[in-house]
Parts: sequence; structure tokens; C-alpha cells
Amino acid sequence: MPEGSHSNWPKAWRRLGPTTDTLGLLSALVDNSLVRQEERRGQSRFSMLSTVREYALDRLEQRGESLQLRRRHADHYGALGAAAGRELEGPRQLEWLTTLSDDRDNLRAAVRYLLEQGDWDGAATFAWTLYLYWWLGGSLGEVREWMDEVLDSGAPLSDRTRAIALYFTCAITFWQDPHGTVIPGLTESAELFHRLEEYPREALTLISLAMALLTTRPPDPARASELLERSLFLFREAEDHWGEGMALVTAGRLLIIQGEVAGALEHFTRSLGIARHQQDAFAQTIALHHLGWARLLLGQTTGARESFGESLSLSAQQGHDEGVAYGLEGLVAIAAASSDVRRAGILLGAAEARRDATGLYNAPAFSFHETWVELLLAEPGAGDFTAAREEGRTMTARDAVDFALSQRVETDAEITTTGGER
Repeated sequence: MPEGSHSNWPKAWRRLGPTTDTLGLLSALVDNSLVRQEERRGQSRFSMLSTVREYALDRLEQRGESLQLRRRHADHYGALGAAAGRELEGPRQLEWLTTLSDDRDNLRAAVRYLLEQGDWDGAATFAWTLYLYWWLGGSLGEVREWMDEVLDSGAPLSDRTRAIALYFTCAITFWQDPHGTVIPGLTESAELFHRLEEYPREALTLISLAMALLTTRPPDPARASELLERSLFLFREAEDHWGEGMALVTAGRLLIIQGEVAGALEHFTRSLGIARHQQDAFAQTIALHHLGWARLLLGQTTGARESFGESLSLSAQQGHDEGVAYGLEGLVAIAAASSDVRRAGILLGAAEARRDATGLYNAPAFSFHETWVELLLAEPGAGDFTAAREEGRTMTARDAVDFALSQRVETDAEITTTGGER
């Protein structure tokens, strides 16, 4: 059909109504090359050319049916998100991530409709329900923009919607701009969740608040520790194992900062045990990454390399760019500790490219690999390191992962780390 011409529309299109034979209509549209059909993982999926979509939307507007159908579309994808729910925290995680990724544009369109209609409660609920999907899919920056729109609307918001919107805007701002002031917003969000007796949500917000307190000047580790203990208690009371694992990891981070690496190792090991029991691959990547740092700081180089490598592999399988960046950063330290200047530079550049892709960066207090980078930059081979770093920035994620996992150091020599000697 020539672009812009609609003379060959099948009659079925023009008599679309509540009793329409949907499969018959789709077949007619496919036969007339107005809709494309493809098989994806055993399911038929349909799409339209942009000109066809524009015409269809125009017809819906003329007939006054556009808002009604967009509402039904948003309801459908809201139900899909609810069905995903806690399934994203268990053995079906990858299956659900794949399903949701196939409908990424539909999910965005559903949220956009809710925002355009001023359905702030619906938009906030939709965002929270799919929190893990947005995180793993690298879309948290986009979610922050949606929740900024909610807060900037000037409309009266329910306590739940305001709490959710504040959580997303402040928690994500913390990782995009660690120097920003997010403590008041996170404090209000936690207080609102507490008032609503939504304790797991309060507990998750307390984790972000604790991390923010560690990056203030001066930092407040004592208060951060109190909040993490409260978070861990709330998650355990709610039998929220995913949240318990996240609280353990964050408490372990605090222990590393305080120089209590053995205690941190215990926290990370317990978190990994929970993640493995839940068969939650994402939670495993987080626990493994931190376990790698504790092992490296204790001089357990072989164990550290294995932890970083497994974390990187799992993140790559999930298509999680931020997790890939974390894994690469861990292996930067391994290469640097082994005096492999070129390898360390390439891995760092590749990690930085992944960070740029997600827009999420390590807060200074949590950039453990920077200690090893600073040591390399102070050595005579700094020029080689810088050149390799630029080389790494040009790598695709797949190539970077392959490079990172391809080399195995045959022996573990005595390696001095910031945490001691093996």
C-alpha cells in the first residue's frame, strides 16, 4: 500500500465493534499488509507501520473512542505489572523480565496515559509495582521523570502516591547526582509509609536514607546504622526475604566503610544464601559483587575473582547494564592488584561506558574500585592505563563481558590490598 493511501482498508477494519472477530480481523489486516505478525518465543506478536498507526489513532479520535481504548490498554498493562509483582523476585525472574521487555513500549504508553489523565495514584502504583523491572531494564531515570511530573503537578496527592513519588525522585537522584540533597525527601517518604503501615516500603526507603547519610558532609554512620537495623527488622517481620537481603548488603557496605571487613563478609554471605534460596538471580548478582569486595579486602584474591566473575555473568544474562558495570569495576581491582595495567584500564573504560548508558553512578563512599585506580594513576605506567581506558570505552557490553571473563590468572601470587595481605 502506498504511504498515505487508505483505499484498500479491509471492510473488517471499518466495522470494528464489540462483537468483532478479533482473530479474523487481525488475519485480514495481516493479509492486506496493514499489520505485521512475528513469532517470538512461541507467541504471535503484531505491530503496525507508523502511517497505519497514525491513521488508526486519527479514526479513534474522530469516533470519540480514543480515551476509552487507551484506558483499557492501561488497565491491561497495569494487570500485567501486578501479575509480575513478586514473581520478579524468584525463579521466574528472567521469564518475566523477557515478557515485560517485549512490551516495554506498551508499558511506557500506559504510564504516559495515566500521567496525561492526571491519574497520579495509578501512575505511582504502576511505577512501584514494576520497580525491579525498571531497575533491571535501566529505566529508573525515566521513572524519576514520571514521578517528578507527579510531584510538580500541583495536584493534591494521597499520602501513598506522595511517598512513592518522593522515594523514586530522591533515591534515583542519589545515584545520578550523589552530591544532591535528598535526605529531607527520603525522610518524608519513610514517615508517610510508616503512617500508612506499609512497613516493607518504609524499610526500603530507610535503606536509601541510610546510604544518603553516609555521603553527607560530615557523614553520619551512627544514624545510618540505626536506620539499617530498623530496615532489617521491618523486612524480617514482614517475611520479605528480598528486602532482608538488600538490607544485609547495605549494612555490609557500612561495615566495609568502617573497616569491619570480616563482619561485612558475614552479611554478604547471608544475603547470598537468601538470594540462592529464593532463586533470585538479580539479588545474587548484588550479593556476589559485594562478597567479591570483602574477599579482596581480606586478601582472598581467588575467591574475589570468582565472585566478581559470577556476578558479571549473571548480570550479562539479564541484560542489566548497571550490574555489568559493577562486575567490571570489581575486576578492575583484581587486574590492578595483579599489576596488569592495560587490562585494568580496558575494564575501567568499559565500566564507565556502561555507567554512561544507565546514568547511574557510584556515590563516592561506595566506589571501592577507585582506590586501586588511584594507585595505578600514580605509577609510571599511567599513560598506558589512560590509553587502555579509552579503548575500553569503545567496547560494546557483550565484548566487554567476553574480555573480562576470558582471562584467568593461573596463580594467585601474594597481592597486597587495602585490606591486608593474603
